Amino acid sequence: ASAATFRLAQSLQRQGKYAQAIAKYQSFLESSPNHPLRDETNYQLGKSFYELRQYPQAAQAFASVKKGASVEAAYIGLGNAYYNQKKYPEAVKAYQQLISSYPKSPLLAEAHFWSGWAYFQQVEQSEIPQGGRTYDASYTAFERVLSVGSTGNFQDKAQYQMAEIRYRQQNYNAALENYQKVVQLYGNGE
Repeated sequence: ASAATFRLAQSLQRQGKYAQAIAKYQSFLESSPNHPLRDETNYQLGKSFYELRQYPQAAQAFASVKKGASVEAAYIGLGNAYYNQKKYPEAVKAYQQLISSYPKSPLLAEAHFWSGWAYFQQVEQSEIPQGGRTYDASYTAFERVLSVGSTGNFQDKAQYQMAEIRYRQQNYNAALENYQKVVQLYGNGE
């Protein structure tokens, strides 16, 4: 019956019925505390909370994933849940945990990308005047997106953010070079 509860929750989740899915995932976890699907259930529970923008609950569920096929994605989910709560240091820590624990992960570029954004937001939210801000950690994270390769559109967005950082630092020559790379490599699209 516990496997059926898990599949029922998944079916509800896939239909966008996240609140109902959450109830079923929680029921599964309560009734089957040692089930082999526990980590996957926590991951799916985190995704459902995330879809409802219930970020603290999503973070708690993602943090409960300890092993299995979803552990790497759970670090991304955990980081994003913290990011959406504006808890940027915690977000960076989650992304960095993925990067250091799974150096061959297919999600490595994504972890570097979101780490770069979290570092960027930390600087943007600081009380330091614009001219004195340093974006070094953010810039380095975006550079790493380019060095590890990427699927999806992380490389072009990382290259663009590198240009934006140089622009904010009033290093217009470096900004120009980065903007030109974006246009040259990725075209005139978004």
